[in-house]
Amino acid sequence: VPALMECLDDPYSIVAVSAASSLGALGPLAAEAVPRLKQLAGEGPLKLAATGALIRIAPEEAEKMGIRASLFRESFE
Repeated sequence: VPALMECLDDPYSIVAVSAASSLGALGPLAAEAVPRLKQLAGEGPLKLAATGALIRIAPEEAEKMGIRASLFRESFE
């Protein structure tokens, strides 16, 4: 998880997006990444990837930010 968190700041967006996706795939095991993902979900080019990861890792935190996980999932089905 720490290595993937470092990759969130990579200057190549494909690396950062892949890191966010990988963190999301880990689900609750990547809980230590939640504060950084919350920050990224609010702004910038990683917003969508960070939001998706946050929903998979800590849906309750996403809800606190006003992100409705059910709407997010529906948009990709």
